[in-house]
Amino acid sequence: RYISGVCGYASEMEQFQMHHVSADAEDHAVGLELQIVELVEQQNRAVVQGHPEEAAALQAEVEALQAELAKTAMHVPQFTDD
Repeated sequence: RYISGVCGYASEMEQFQMHHVSADAEDHAVGLELQIVELVEQQNRAVVQGHPEEAAALQAEVEALQAELAKTAMHVPQFTDD
């Protein structure tokens, strides 16, 4: 993996740190996704039960988590099928 450093390559410690950060980001992203799914289910129940204010509040929470997920996704390595 080419990264600035001695001779242009990442040291083993740098590679370990990058892997650790990306693993933490992946775990955080999965947690956010699960929270979003749960909130959407709660929002749907609120709509069905005739609680539009609660549904709106839950929608705001979903949007906040989606924004956080988008930021987190920037730290998760993207894999391609090359």
